Amino acid sequence: MSLWEVEVSQSDCAHVGTTRKYNSLRIVIMGTEVVKEYERIFSVFSCSKPNQLKEALSYFQKDSRVKDFRLLSRESGVATALYLMPKTSMFRKISKIGLRLHPVIAQGGREKWYVITEESRKDIRKIISDDYTKILSMRRKRPAQIFGSLYSAVKYLMPALSISERLSSRDSEILRAATERGYFSWPRRTNLTSLSRELKMPKSTLSYHFRNLEEKMAAAMSTG
Repeated sequence: MSLWEVEVSQSDCAHVGTTRKYNSLRIVIMGTEVVKEYERIFSVFSCSKPNQLKEALSYFQKDSRVKDFRLLSRESGVATALYLMPKTSMFRKISKIGLRLHPVIAQGGREKWYVITEESRKDIRKIISDDYTKILSMRRKRPAQIFGSLYSAVKYLMPALSISERLSSRDSEILRAATERGYFSWPRRTNLTSLSRELKMPKSTLSYHFRNLEEKMAAAMSTG
């Protein structure tokens, strides 16, 4: 059993297509769940050029392969989202020969996977390579090397991922309701007036809660 770092280009993956178009964008796929022929994916999108993040998210959301896109949070150059995507050719093949570790990192039109398998280098190349997937590099790694690489890839995102620790139960309730009703969607499916009515809360109070949430998110981003 070996650990491999495998860097690939995939023509059937929206992450690859979007990061190829937006070189400043990095997508960190934190977790996936199989739903029939789809993967339900939770990802963190970050952009070294924050003004491009909204444009990149819009481009990604409009990809025909991306379904049920839900923007969970967005602050400065970092956003989190949940969505469905069809299983890629590589996902199907890796699932048969081994185990993929998260996170998977997409940047510059390529994805970096960390895979545990009993297959040899030659067999991995033979199994994975097809019309959709091109292997760009393969390296056998020791566990410490892989976890070091993963930490380096996500450590700057930790403040954004730990925002929830700063939220009260009421904050979380409001944020969840606003997300489910499409307050943060593009375009919005509800407005402040309708949302305040549904939550049975004065509009001014709800507006205060949103300002408070923004302040907590900004503090998390700046201090961790």
